[in-house]
Amino acid sequence: MEQEIEIKLDVPLDIKTNDILERLEQIVKQNGFTITEPKVVGRNFQYYDTSNLDIYRRGETLRRIGGFDPNIDKGLFRYDFKIGPIEDRYEANHWTSAELDENEILNQFDLMRFYAEIFPSAFATTQHHKMKLQRRGTLIEATLDYFNVVDGAGFRELELELEHGDKSDLIVLREPIQNQLGLKRISKQKYNRVIESIPKSLYNQINSY
Repeated sequence: MEQEIEIKLDVPLDIKTNDILERLEQIVKQNGFTITEPKVVGRNFQYYDTSNLDIYRRGETLRRIGGFDPNIDKGLFRYDFKIGPIEDRYEANHWTSAELDENEILNQFDLMRFYAEIFPSAFATTQHHKMKLQRRGTLIEATLDYFNVVDGAGFRELELELEHGDKSDLIVLREPIQNQLGLKRISKQKYNRVIESIPKSLYNQINSY
């Protein structure tokens, strides 16, 4: 598994997307970073969990992401398993053009010993404004994510993920972005936010632990 090094900021839905992106670009350039590979992509996220939401309760994530182009990417789907808090998060990925069933997903990540059975627990359609930020030997991917949760509430996040280079460059960017845009840092994983946005009538077991 590979370690994720990232910072996540909550972006209120009432702020216009273009306003956020324009101010983000200004801050990035003022701090000596150049912007490359800007793009907008749409994805769909299928999450999996047990009947008691054990994956959610443990702070883990098990999901399938669709919407990739196999001519550009490694397959039609990417399956992810994540563990650990944001500040010490690890992730395993599996690319394929085949849609795996639940048992195949568990076997792929060697999870049968922990979870006997999983089911599709939540679904979201997403839009991602992505760009690469470069300064000397550091490369950071900045992504403005919008999650539209089926049967739940939507939310937006700005994510800064270190691809390689100096971890301190994340702090260099995070502080002015957070302060000048008035954003709050968050420590919840997206899956937590997805599940918690769904009405308790559908997932009233969330409050039972």
